[in-house]
Amino acid sequence: MKRLIHGILVAMVLVSPLAAKVYSDKTFLMPRSHNPNLAMEYTTWHKQFALIDDKKFGGTVQATGFYEKSNNKTDLGKYFGVCNYYNGNCIDDFIAVVPYSTSADPKHVTAPFIFHRDYSPSERTLADKLTWRPYRESYGIRLDYHQKLDKFLKGLFFKVSAPIVHVKTSMGWTSSCCKPACTDPCSDPCKTSCSTTCTPGKPYCVKEKLQNADAASNGTAYSLGDYLTGCVKNDFADAKQVALCKAKIHNGVSETGIADIDLILGYNFLYKNEKHFNVNVGLTIPTGNIPDGEWLWEPVVGNGGHWAIGAGLDGHFEIWKDTDKSLDLVFALNYRYLFSSTEKRTFGYKWPAGTGVLPGTPGSRVLYGHWLLIAKTGDTWATPAANYMTKDLKVTPGSQFDGIIQLAFNYENWTFDVGYNLYAKEGESLSLKCDPCETSNTSGSACSTTSGGCNTACAGWEDGKYGIADEVNWDASTPFDPTNAAHIFDAANATIQISDLCLDACTQESVTTHKLYGGIGYGFKEWDYPLMLGLGGSYEFAGDNNALEAWSLWAKIGLTF
Repeated sequence: MKRLIHGILVAMVLVSPLAAKVYSDKTFLMPRSHNPNLAMEYTTWHKQFALIDDKKFGGTVQATGFYEKSNNKTDLGKYFGVCNYYNGNCIDDFIAVVPYSTSADPKHVTAPFIFHRDYSPSERTLADKLTWRPYRESYGIRLDYHQKLDKFLKGLFFKVSAPIVHVKTSMGWTSSCCKPACTDPCSDPCKTSCSTTCTPGKPYCVKEKLQNADAASNGTAYSLGDYLTGCVKNDFADAKQVALCKAKIHNGVSETGIADIDLILGYNFLYKNEKHFNVNVGLTIPTGNIPDGEWLWEPVVGNGGHWAIGAGLDGHFEIWKDTDKSLDLVFALNYRYLFSSTEKRTFGYKWPAGTGVLPGTPGSRVLYGHWLLIAKTGDTWATPAANYMTKDLKVTPGSQFDGIIQLAFNYENWTFDVGYNLYAKEGESLSLKCDPCETSNTSGSACSTTSGGCNTACAGWEDGKYGIADEVNWDASTPFDPTNAAHIFDAANATIQISDLCLDACTQESVTTHKLYGGIGYGFKEWDYPLMLGLGGSYEFAGDNNALEAWSLWAKIGLTF
């Protein structure tokens, strides 16, 4: 047994990250689901389900109310930010728009890329800076049930877990741009000084009017925030554009549901009150929501709709005892393999061959490309790229590991737990799902839910059909033609090929987190049906910025019968 414990500790060290990595240019984050949470499950309760009493039915149930909130807003801001090749590959946790006539850096986009029009550059004065500070908070009740099946086979048991969760995610975005006259320092997080002409953090945003008459900007004025929340739409034929309806930013959207049901069947090879050891097999039934791509960071209850199977083991050993005091070593390991399923996610893309006016193009990632206006052959409207680039993807999450090791000090009816939790998940595998609708559609509208609306019915991608719309020369009343140099940005036939797509923008890479936790509980052992009360808390550390650092608190009640 000593070798087993040493092996567990060595494995935890080996899978830990050697160095933190900073990810950027992302449109999707899949945080750790609420179901694999051995730390919350085992505190105090391990004393209940490990108790052997042949006079009882053999069942024990617990309900755990909890609250959790992430605590790494700046790191997540970089995750949803961009690696800015305009500015020495500095990772920006914001999106900046500067007037068309200024050369101020770092600029990510200019107004014509998101407001379609064909009037003079002197009217393109949009200026804004939106900073990302994303977070997730959740609360709910975790239900766990453990049933001994000794009547069928001594040591056999069954267990089920089902967290009922309310999840809220937020991009935490704020507008804090500088005056358009400020050329560089205030907008550049890699600089430490600022010119006297610009006050750092001072809100000064310039809205811009949409075009609704030839060569004039006399429509409604909108900000960058209006565009990214899906409020900008123009019905004027020459400059028609549809609203952003995928990958929208927000300051709070939520989802409520059951974060999957986990079923376990196990057998105790060692089965005594002072010690036990078992192996088990498990099945995860997806019951939460499936990502649909409407929001840049959408709330997900559960693991995103993936079935999983796996195996595990757990045990406890009383390593010291003195009259009414004892010390237990408790450990548990769960492995799951999550199968592939279909999710809608928003991917990115590179500047296609033929473009050459920007640094590093062609072949460089388009900064915030999912928000630029593009068009498809036959379209008579410009469309935010995310509307077309939010597609059905085959997502295979793969392996997931959740393990704990803890010490439990028992004094009379009191239990004090302190432990460590390792969570690890391998990187996802993604691929586009094809749909005959894409290859049969040539009009550009047949696959849309509404003419000029969000393209949500189709998957796959057609080469030679999509291009970045030329904001000046393409009159949107004329069907989009990617072979026409006046329709497509920079060069005729510079279309977005499937080879230009960046699925890594919506891929969850491998994750490793470390959690420290503790709990205190009291058991009314003398009762005919022993009652358990407990409190606990934890803090989870993330090695990279593609996972949540979060703290949580919980209170639980359990009953044995």
